[in-house]
Amino acid sequence: MVYQAFTPQVRALRKETDGPLMFANVLGMRAEESADRRNREMWRRTTDNSARVVDEWLPAHQVTTEEVWERTISAGLPYHWCYDSYPGAKDRRGSSRCSCSACTLANHRDLLLTAGRRPRLAELCALVERVRQVPFNPNITMAEVIALSRRRDAPDPGVEVEETEDFERMERDVHAAFA
Repeated sequence: MVYQAFTPQVRALRKETDGPLMFANVLGMRAEESADRRNREMWRRTTDNSARVVDEWLPAHQVTTEEVWERTISAGLPYHWCYDSYPGAKDRRGSSRCSCSACTLANHRDLLLTAGRRPRLAELCALVERVRQVPFNPNITMAEVIALSRRRDAPDPGVEVEETEDFERMERDVHAAFA
C-alpha cells in the first residue's frame, strides 16, 4: 500500500519541517466501476496527525468508461490487448478490465474469457478450490466458470495464452502441495 511509502519519508524529513508532512494520494478510481467507488468522495483527508496529513484525490472519479476510451483512441495511446478479442484486433471486444487474470472480483464475462484464454490457470484455480473446499468466488465456482466457458454461447476468447516458466513452476508447486 502507498501509505507504507510515506513512513520512511516522514522519518527522513521530519526534522526539517515545522509540522506534519503533507501527502497527496492520487488514484485513478472511477465512480462507474463499483458502488463502493461511486460513494467515495473525489477529495478527502484520510490521515491527519502530528507526523503526516494525507489527502486522497480521485481526478478521474466522474470520467465514464466511454470517455476513457474516447480519450485513449483520439490520443493514439496504446492499450493492453486483453481489452480486444485477440492481440492486435483493436476492437475492444475482450475483457472489460485489465487486472489479474483470475480475479475473484471480475464480472461473469471476464471470468469466462479467463477460462478460455488461460485454461491451465483456470484448472489450477479449480483444483485449489476443490482441495480447500472454498469456492473461487462467492457467486460461482471456477469449475462452473470452466464449464460455462466451453458452451457455444460463451464469449470467444480469441487466443489461448501460453503459460510461462514461472506459471509452470507454480503449477508444479501447487500439485506437489496437494499430492
